[in-house]
Amino acid sequence: MNIVLSLILLIFFFPIILIIFFYLMIIHAGNPIFISKRIGQNNKIFNLPKFKTLINLAPIKTSENFKDISKYYVVGGYFLKKTGLDELPQLILVLVGKMNLIGPRPVLDSQFSIIKYRSKTGINKLKTGITGYAQIFSTNRNVNEKNRLDYYYYKNKNFSLDLKIILFTVIDMIKRIL
Repeated sequence: MNIVLSLILLIFFFPIILIIFFYLMIIHAGNPIFISKRIGQNNKIFNLPKFKTLINLAPIKTSENFKDISKYYVVGGYFLKKTGLDELPQLILVLVGKMNLIGPRPVLDSQFSIIKYRSKTGINKLKTGITGYAQIFSTNRNVNEKNRLDYYYYKNKNFSLDLKIILFTVIDMIKRIL
C-alpha cells in the first residue's frame, strides 16, 4: 500500500516537485536537495533527502536547537518547511521501500535520548515515516511527549489509525498553506 500511495502522490505532486526543484536550483546555484544522515528502522543510518530550505552555510541541527533559524532560510524556504513540502523527496524512499508514509520520524544521530528510548521500547523496529502520530498530535516540540505518542502508535498501529493520521496530515498541510 505504501508503494501504491507513494506512486500516486509522486504523480499528483510531480508539477509542484518540479517547480520547487528548479526554483531551489536557481536560489542555491546548484543542488536543491539536502541529504541528512538519519537513524531509521533498527537504528540503521540512512540518507534522508529533503528540499533545501536553509542557506548552504546553516549549521546542521534540529529546528528546536536553533536560536534564530529565520536568518538561515532561503527566500521561500520558510514556506516549504512550514507546509511540509520540503519533505516531498522522501516519497522516493517510500516508493523503494526504505520508509513508510506513516511511522515515527527518522532522527538525527545526535538525538541520543530518542534513539535510546526507541531502542528500549521497540519503536526502532518500525520503518520511519514521512508523517506520524507524534507529528500530528503533539501539542509542542517536547521530546518526552513525542516519544510517548510514538510509543502509542507502535502499540496501536493499525489501518484505521494510519487513515486517521493521513487525514489529519492533509488537514494540517491545508491549514499551513492557508
